[in-house]
Amino acid sequence: MEEALFCSPERRPFDHKETHHFLKKIETAEKKVMLSSPPTAR
Repeated sequence: MEEALFCSPERRPFDHKETHHFLKKIETAEKKVMLSSPPTAR
């Protein structure tokens, strides 16, 4: 689903704020995963 958004931006035009929020959300989620996983899993 996410791939479709990135492949065809003309189909679902993001406004800049929404894009930034979306990326921030992914970044936060990744950080949580990094923190919760043991160092050996990184």
